[in-house]
Amino acid sequence: MTLQPAVLDRPADGAGGTAETFAAVLLDMDGTLVDSDAAVERSWRSWARRWGADPAGVLDVMTGHPAESTVRRVRPDLDEARVAAATRDHLEHEYVDLADVVAAPGAHELIDRLEATFMPWAVVTSADTRLARARLDAAGLRFPVLVPRDMVTQGKPDPEGYLRAADFLGVDITECLVVEDSAVGVEAGRAAGATVAGLRGEPADLAVATLHDVLPLIPREVTVTPPTATETPTIVPEEERPTRLSRVPAGVSLAALALGGLAIGTTEFASMGVLPGFASDLGVSVPTAGIAISAYALGVVVGAPLITLIGARWPRKQMVVVLAVALVVFNALSAIAPSFLPFVGLRFLSGLPHGAYFGAAAVLGSALVPPEKRARALATVMLGLTIANIIGVPAATWLGEMFGWRSAYVAVTVVALITVLAVVTLVPSPADDHGGSLGGELTALRRPQVWLTLGVIAAGFGGLFAVYSYISPILTNQAGVAATTIPLLLGALGVGMTIGNIAGGRFAEKAPRATIAIALVAYAAVLVAFTMAAHNAVTATIGLFALGFVGMSAGPALMGRLIDFAAEGPSLAAASFHSAFNVANAVGAALGGVVLAAGLGYDAPAAVGAVLPLIGLGVLAISVGLERRAAAPSPA
Repeated sequence: MTLQPAVLDRPADGAGGTAETFAAVLLDMDGTLVDSDAAVERSWRSWARRWGADPAGVLDVMTGHPAESTVRRVRPDLDEARVAAATRDHLEHEYVDLADVVAAPGAHELIDRLEATFMPWAVVTSADTRLARARLDAAGLRFPVLVPRDMVTQGKPDPEGYLRAADFLGVDITECLVVEDSAVGVEAGRAAGATVAGLRGEPADLAVATLHDVLPLIPREVTVTPPTATETPTIVPEEERPTRLSRVPAGVSLAALALGGLAIGTTEFASMGVLPGFASDLGVSVPTAGIAISAYALGVVVGAPLITLIGARWPRKQMVVVLAVALVVFNALSAIAPSFLPFVGLRFLSGLPHGAYFGAAAVLGSALVPPEKRARALATVMLGLTIANIIGVPAATWLGEMFGWRSAYVAVTVVALITVLAVVTLVPSPADDHGGSLGGELTALRRPQVWLTLGVIAAGFGGLFAVYSYISPILTNQAGVAATTIPLLLGALGVGMTIGNIAGGRFAEKAPRATIAIALVAYAAVLVAFTMAAHNAVTATIGLFALGFVGMSAGPALMGRLIDFAAEGPSLAAASFHSAFNVANAVGAALGGVVLAAGLGYDAPAAVGAVLPLIGLGVLAISVGLERRAAAPSPA
């Protein structure tokens, strides 16, 4: 329908400024229709902490300004790419922080009056479409027309938003009443030529304390051409959706990216299942064979940041394909290694693409879907790693037992080759598939909180690998499990990891720091219990499930914490998570090997591993202490 200007049943007293001549009402959102002060202040304080800005300074300039404008004002040193990254970071937190967002006093009554009189009205806001919808919905407010920041060229104090709203409603802007609560909003309304009512004592044409005071400005009875039909809220212009450059469904493209995770997860963890096989074949002891596992982990640690930075400006699809090809080459060579020393070198090279692949695939996958589906897309990309622990690792371990350890790496090579073909043919290149900012990626590494969070990951997960690196000899010697049965028990670990990852995501949404702390304490307890559980096949299976569940339950909270503190370098943050995870792999495998070589028995890896989560807990305590100190209000 086309909204018609209201026509009163009595003559107007004059031009502009009275209830009798307002043809439409244009309302600001935050601070006017919606009371979001607590959420806005909370999100900006959090952003200031992550981006090294003065919280008080941010709060002084942010009122009424679009997020991008505020970022430019408080961090004038940022280049365009980093301004965009900082703005996205702030908005991503605002989208989900809707606590304390309520309707402003008088908002419901004003909307009821406008609708009862068929008075045309619209919401004109500095928030983008997604945030405006989220806050209006949280406040329980309906709207007929929305003009968000992302639908105009210039935000407030530029009058473009109000001019577009009036044009869409079919009214003269000079006959409109604008209600604003900020100086920049009042300036925008006046620049457009409207009559402006100022809330919160803001100087304007009309002074109003609350929206209740706006009601007398709206006539109770009007004679109008009523609308002939109702319609859903309209965004001016219609909200644009990403244009896919391929007819392949997004889900299929994401599944193609997930195949790489299947290959990576399998090659990383299957080595532990076939360790006795390659130790015997290559003529080394089991503790010495653990060096190959540590070499892979060190490859991840080196390769994740190094390759991410080298390829910072590469198109993400190109990066993913190159890294998948590297997986093919190095795993194929691992399968034909003639002796132990070349095998160790090849395992190091196989680890290099690991973290960088996940970082690039995550960025590419999120670009293939609308913003509101990005979280689901990222979960799909990571699904391959989860499936590897349920199916890939047990299958590769079984192959190693049945056909020799080399067949496990042949299987990984085949999966990696399929990944290359799938990504090339099924994953489109987004229109904006270009590299990021090298400076932005490096800036994140200057923050102590980034390193402390990586320290929590490196120490906290080490206990798992102290056990997992030697799981085959532990189970065969302690529980009397047949080598051919070990893959089934490893499947229990994978199921635990999958369920723990899902549950951890829910826990992290409510209490991320508590989730990490509780998981670390529980991890230490489970490792101690595993020293006894490993002596029986049934209890060992339960123990492996518990190890997977508890360990991965902390993963989402740790990843979210890391990205929060490394907001300027999202690709490097994602890659660094895997680097830290594989520091844990290297440390855990090394400690497990030391105690085994010392003749302390197969209970010793779990016992020494139980110390590592407690070290991680100590690092977390330091990190949280610094975080609370930084968030504390400065003394007046």
